[in-house]
Amino acid sequence: KEKNILVEAYSPLATGNILHSKKIVELASKYNVTPAQICIRFCLQINTLPLPQSTHPMRIEQNFKIDFKISENDMTDLLLLKTESAILKLSIDTLGFSPERRAVSRTQAS
Repeated sequence: KEKNILVEAYSPLATGNILHSKKIVELASKYNVTPAQICIRFCLQINTLPLPQSTHPMRIEQNFKIDFKISENDMTDLLLLKTESAILKLSIDTLGFSPERRAVSRTQAS
């Protein structure tokens, strides 16, 4: 961030594998969007540039419709999702989006 480098979120949909996550599906329903839109919006809110890929015109169009904001509480829940990907954890830690820090600030605000 301090060096003005924009990090790319390559494969923000985890090659489609994350789209069936219970939490992602739950949030998609809550925000009335697709699971893919939740993943793309999440990437934008942690200041990364998502690069979703699709060959389906309808999905490509949906991927552009991200004019909503995920709440701080929901962002924290997404950051706390368990992942088998050490790369994702490293990226999130490197970008300074510690879920523990968010959880603490959330409880302090209450």
